[in-house]
Amino acid sequence: MFLKAGSLQTSSYSVSSVPPAAPAPVKDTLPFAVKGCLPGHFRVSRSVAAGFPQTLNYTFGGTAIKGIDYTVAADSVTIPANDTAADVVINGLVTATGGAKTVTMYVSLPANCSIAGTVADSASLILYDSLYIKMLTHDTALCTGVDFPLQVSGPDYLNYSWTSSNKLFTSTQKDPAILVQTAMVVTVSASLPGTNCVSNAPSVTISIHKSPIVVASAPAKVCVHQPLQLDVQVTPQGNGYSYQWSGPGGFSSSVPNPLVLAASASGSGKYIVHATNDSNLCVGADSIQIMVVVPDTPAVVTPQIICQNKENAQLTAKGTSLTWYTSFADTIGSVDAPIVPTGDLAIYNYYVAQLIGGCESDKSKINVSVEKCCDGHVFVPEAFTPNNDGLNDKFEISKNYGYYIEKLQVYNRWGQLLFDGHGDNGWDGRFGGASAEVGNYFYYLRMSCINGGIVERKGTVVLIR
Repeated sequence: MFLKAGSLQTSSYSVSSVPPAAPAPVKDTLPFAVKGCLPGHFRVSRSVAAGFPQTLNYTFGGTAIKGIDYTVAADSVTIPANDTAADVVINGLVTATGGAKTVTMYVSLPANCSIAGTVADSASLILYDSLYIKMLTHDTALCTGVDFPLQVSGPDYLNYSWTSSNKLFTSTQKDPAILVQTAMVVTVSASLPGTNCVSNAPSVTISIHKSPIVVASAPAKVCVHQPLQLDVQVTPQGNGYSYQWSGPGGFSSSVPNPLVLAASASGSGKYIVHATNDSNLCVGADSIQIMVVVPDTPAVVTPQIICQNKENAQLTAKGTSLTWYTSFADTIGSVDAPIVPTGDLAIYNYYVAQLIGGCESDKSKINVSVEKCCDGHVFVPEAFTPNNDGLNDKFEISKNYGYYIEKLQVYNRWGQLLFDGHGDNGWDGRFGGASAEVGNYFYYLRMSCINGGIVERKGTVVLIR
């Protein structure tokens, strides 16, 4: 408790307690002294710098006892001529701890005053046994790998020093955090800048619970739409753990070894698993990077229009190791491209995928429409008789308006081309200026339609004489 400075002040003389002569922000604190390391200061002042020295007597009071708690060199102080102030220093004596006490200085009016001996002013300061700080963090047991905050109660202007018993941790922050890996005792002390004052050294004991060691495993690559198995191993082994997986695309699971039935295109990235010991709530974690392979789909032309009765209407696509399907839901396909049936007008859907790096792509859809490309009638005879009787003397195509024969070719059984014509010209059964032998011959017919489209036919024709 302080007496208010100036409460007994006259108009000529005063006294004040002076903050410690130490670096800021200590100078801005209340005046104090520390036994054995930091003296206290009182400043006696007069209002006018007279041309003569002035001696003033003083006495001490307060809860501290002169000669037991502190010493002072004299019982008077002299303000030099032409000056306005002089300091009085008290030195605290190291004694048994008694707590903070007050030292109050009373300054009397000088002997040349008519009321000599009367108290002119008073001031007080606090006398500490030592710098004192208090550990706020209690002894505790923690999980390994945890950042744990340490807290101490004490003035901000002190310099703090933290050390651990295993020499692995040091800090000069007032309230640092420590990464706990082993059991230890952490001690803190403080010092006053610009002095040799050192505080007490409270400590906190940290014991540990070992966090589980977690190892996640899974294939580094997985094909899109294929199963993905995630696994975790925990040490020490046991059943007393809770699990939580998280991953790309909002993936989440509390199963230790979850199975993703079909990996999605958005499933590439980091998968993280946390294992919590149910008895002490310590958590271990691990992660694994997984890439979901998504091959490009084959390049196709769709929709496609195929003329009715077109022969060998086989589909094509651009890709690698193609597999063809007749239904989107099919899981077993064929490496052979399908041949579209063109006998009837119809609409078909086919699907094709490609294999890249062992992964099958999504299916590309091909829409096929079998349409009647020409409106007229086409008749191809199965036989002809080139005997100059005026009946069926030529192998020629009977057709209505709307067709144009681009090509009509006839081959013998050895594949030799005997006739290559177009338009309405037919084969007269001769080759090289001589009559061809009686027998079977093969033909290829290609016709274009007036309203678009191509009609192709192949077959055999019998030459009869």
